[in-house]
Amino acid sequence: MGDADSRRYRVNEIFYSLQGEGQNAGVPMLFVRFAGCNLACDFCDTKHDDPVLELSRDELVKLIEGVRADRAFRWICLTGGEPLLQIDEDLVQALKGINGNGGRPRIAVESNGSILNRAVYVADWFTVSPKGRDVKMRYASEVKLVWPNHADLMDYCLREIEASYYYLQPLAAPRDLIISTTMGAIEEVKRNPRWALSVQLQKSLGFK
Repeated sequence: MGDADSRRYRVNEIFYSLQGEGQNAGVPMLFVRFAGCNLACDFCDTKHDDPVLELSRDELVKLIEGVRADRAFRWICLTGGEPLLQIDEDLVQALKGINGNGGRPRIAVESNGSILNRAVYVADWFTVSPKGRDVKMRYASEVKLVWPNHADLMDYCLREIEASYYYLQPLAAPRDLIISTTMGAIEEVKRNPRWALSVQLQKSLGFK
């Protein structure tokens, strides 16, 4: 157990909220945001560079168990940054093994898809949001594509990533673009009905 127990996970923040995007929009989740990313997207509005916490697997599990003692959430979402730079099968299995208030949780992972990592095979939900034609993960529960920034990847995603759901997500920053990008994405979805619209509820409604 030595190596697994000594590994430190760089975590930016842990917070409880609703999923704002995709198929699970509106579902309460505990979000674990891992620090660091292998990409540098100019439209990214997530502060993920500097970790607030460096935790062992057991420390992270115990911290989440403490939160769950007060809230019976059914989902834990591992996001970032890019969580596949850090998470592993052992961590996902440990989180799935948490019991108590609400039973055992389900695990969702959000990734840009450019890193191969076996942790996604033991997760319950896997979201890929490609930022280029460098996707290594060839399957997902859902694909979310930022529109119009990555409109050129629509055919690529349908061809290269096997998923149950494909979403266009209108760029929501700066806020004065929300209406125009959303209306544009609606027209794009109407022209390409294999895709559906996913509006970022946390941006449009103003919650974290």
